[in-house]
Amino acid sequence: MKKRLVLNNRVPRELLSNKLRYGALFLLIVLSMTVIVGMASSTDSILYTCEQNHIETHLEDGEFSVFVPLTEENLKNINDMGIEVEENFYISYTLEDNSDLRVFKNRESINLVQLLDGRLADSDNEIVIENNYALANGYSIGDSITLGSYTYTITGLGYTSDYNLVKKVFLMLVQMLKSLARLL
Repeated sequence: MKKRLVLNNRVPRELLSNKLRYGALFLLIVLSMTVIVGMASSTDSILYTCEQNHIETHLEDGEFSVFVPLTEENLKNINDMGIEVEENFYISYTLEDNSDLRVFKNRESINLVQLLDGRLADSDNEIVIENNYALANGYSIGDSITLGSYTYTITGLGYTSDYNLVKKVFLMLVQMLKSLARLL
């Protein structure tokens, strides 16, 4: 005759008498594992998507500022080192609704605009604006926007990879979209 251990009798009895408690614990463990596995698997997808976007838009490898314009000889020396340089000027405007617009010149080879809708600006009176700013401020393609004494027609909505955290000050953690935006 086999002798059964006391523990073998107690475990099933404990599980049956506390079904709700152990069911909740089991559910909590399964949900926790699902969240962890989901986050781990989505990380690879997010990293891949970001990397592909950086390749498509030719994201810059670095940025520097100069106090005086570079000479042709300076640019030649930099290019001879295998470094591509593109000027990236912008001007900030504060509009009547107190939103800030940052207007960039058209980019040719680095930090290219990624259009979500519409087309790139072709003439001096056309402009592409950042999608989140357009949504927050009620702008759409075909609308006009006035900066100073100039009026521009919005031809597209998009973003650039080098400027996808739209903040006035880098260390600001909370900023409403209406208070800052950027025009491409």
